[in-house]
Amino acid sequence: MGVVIELRSHIDISPSLSLQLLQLDDAGDIWQLVQRHRAELAKYLYWVDSVNNLATTRRYIEQRLTSELPNPHWYKIVIQNRTAGVFGVKTINETSNCAELGYWVSPQEQGKGIVSSAIQALITELKSKQVAHIKLDVFAENKASQRVAEKAGAKLIAVEPNAKLANMRSKALLTYQIEL
Repeated sequence: MGVVIELRSHIDISPSLSLQLLQLDDAGDIWQLVQRHRAELAKYLYWVDSVNNLATTRRYIEQRLTSELPNPHWYKIVIQNRTAGVFGVKTINETSNCAELGYWVSPQEQGKGIVSSAIQALITELKSKQVAHIKLDVFAENKASQRVAEKAGAKLIAVEPNAKLANMRSKALLTYQIEL
C-alpha cells in the first residue's frame, strides 16, 4: 500500500450543505433514497438494481468504504440535515497525483448546484494534499453531469464509445479532467 492521504471527515460547503463521511449507519437513509428514485438513478448507475433492501444497501456502502483502490473517501451529501446522495473521492493515486470523483444526488435536488459546490469544496481540499488533477467519468447521455464537469473547468480528455460497465452493459463514456 502506498501513502495514505487523509481528507476531512466533514466538509461544510454552506450553512445548509455539507459532505459527511459515509458510514454503515447511513444505510437506512440511502435505501430510502434509492427506493424512492430507483427508475431515475438506474439510468446512469449500474449498481442500483443490486440495492434492493437494507442489507444490500449496507453492502453498497461497505464496498465503497473498503475499496481496494488507493485513498478512497466516500461522503453522504447532506442538505438541511437530510441525506440527499453520495459523493466519492473514489481514489487518489499518489503516483499520478490524480483523484477520481463520482457522485449521485436525488433527482429532487438535481439542478441546484449541489454537485458543482461539492466539487469546488473538494478542489480546495485536494489542492491542499498536492493533488494535481481530478478525473470525472461521465456517460455521454448524461448531459447534466457533462455540464457539471465543464462548469468545474474540466476538459474532455477521452471518449470510450463502448465502455463495459460492471453489469456487463456498455455505454459511451466521456472522461473529463480538471487541472488544479
